[in-house]
Amino acid sequence: MDAIESNSFTNTYGFEGEYEVWVYVENTYCASADTMTIIVTICSDIDAALSAGRFEIYPNPTRENCQLSITNYSGELNYSVVDVQGKVIISKELNVQSEFIEDITIEDLLPGMYFIRLNTETETINFKLIKR
Repeated sequence: MDAIESNSFTNTYGFEGEYEVWVYVENTYCASADTMTIIVTICSDIDAALSAGRFEIYPNPTRENCQLSITNYSGELNYSVVDVQGKVIISKELNVQSEFIEDITIEDLLPGMYFIRLNTETETINFKLIKR
């Protein structure tokens, strides 16, 4: 269902694919239109990974920084902070041995919604992060 609240648009996509979103904004002085492409991927086994408690992002929402907590995982890991348009803002590779906490500084980012994308050797997990 589509919803518009406080300059935010929400839509649920049930299928993988590329979707073009058209945005039109108008006020007393001017109007503007633009389009963006949203790429939707359906992630499997996210609930199992999250329930195992291996990866956690906190605090969320946050103003300055957050922490990526990793438990019961050993191996290579790449994380990225991605904005809602898909632009990678921060990217880092880690070699984790069982337990690890990574500080992620986001104080210079504008308030809004971001995604933290974790890529392990076998899976990709996305977390929503709110910057206030």
